[in-house]
Amino acid sequence: MPSSAGLSLLYYDRAFGGTVRRVPQGACVLAEQDEVLATLLGSCVAVCLRDRTRGIGGMNHFLMPSPGGDQPLFPAHADHPYGEDAMEHLLSTLLAQGAQRDTLEAKVFGGAEMVPVLEGVGKRNADCALRFLNGQGLTPVAQDLGGTASRRVYFQPCTGKVWVRRRQAQQTRPATSGGTPS
Repeated sequence: MPSSAGLSLLYYDRAFGGTVRRVPQGACVLAEQDEVLATLLGSCVAVCLRDRTRGIGGMNHFLMPSPGGDQPLFPAHADHPYGEDAMEHLLSTLLAQGAQRDTLEAKVFGGAEMVPVLEGVGKRNADCALRFLNGQGLTPVAQDLGGTASRRVYFQPCTGKVWVRRRQAQQTRPATSGGTPS
């Protein structure tokens, strides 16, 4: 079962140097065999969860900690846009595939402050993931949270390896026409 979202797809990632399966916003994806999962994060959070003895695992990518207030429109394929639901779905799907709770390890990424209109959403997303994991008795073995940089995260559940590429947010500048702001 590679995905709960219809837009998970395999592609060749030149920067990574191999084939990866994309984890789109609002998705929870389990890897098949030695597959690498990848996603791009800003204020969103991705949790990489795996059974370290069985080598099975997956990744989620959620946009907001919970429903409520003025919510942005989510992509139609976003089956699990909210943290609590995305976390519960990833955990329960792994357990249903034979993962053992006592051999699970978690890694958490994202939560940057990049969307001024949604001030603090990155921190709230990160807090949601950490609170859920703590409630399940899971302490992340790795995390890279906060700041203002976007992250491209690659995760290979069979080995537990994670690669993170950060990209600092670009400053917004006025458009120019002939060298002068327009």
